[in-house]
Amino acid sequence: MVKKMTPQKKAHEALLQGISLHQANRLAEAIVCYEKAILLQKDNAIAYSNLALAMQSLGDFSRATSNFKKAIAIKPDFDQAHYNFAVLKQE
Repeated sequence: MVKKMTPQKKAHEALLQGISLHQANRLAEAIVCYEKAILLQKDNAIAYSNLALAMQSLGDFSRATSNFKKAIAIKPDFDQAHYNFAVLKQE
């Protein structure tokens, strides 16, 4: 019997794939994965934060700002998102 993957599990898999691609500096592909994770799980603060970091790396500070704000709105105690957002505001 084959078990279906839940949307949360699919989101987690997309997030992990995005992280792997991000670490390999394959930012455009990582962004696609982070966006997929968000589509599957709208409250995925980590995916929003990682998407923001990828956008920041590409110089898209407006979209990075928007995604950091979403991550923080979802999880107000997400210290890493607060820190990364503060760093972005210094650029």
